[in-house]
Amino acid sequence: MPKDETRFVVTVANGAPTVTLVEPGDTPPLVFTATAADAEAVRSGALNLNVGFMQGRVKTAGDMRQALDLLRSAR
Repeated sequence: MPKDETRFVVTVANGAPTVTLVEPGDTPPLVFTATAADAEAVRSGALNLNVGFMQGRVKTAGDMRQALDLLRSAR
């Protein structure tokens, strides 16, 4: 992973997303990758996850079905 990227996990419970960083050694089923600035913008709500994904500022790896479900719920 490049030094200026941050890996994070988004969990949705009761319609509200929670963003947490991926810890070294963790292998979650779905990983979002973005620059540290964009990851912070997603976490703070300044950047909508869907918008970041569509703009290529947020990338995904892993279970694409979960990614699409998550993107649908992060409106």
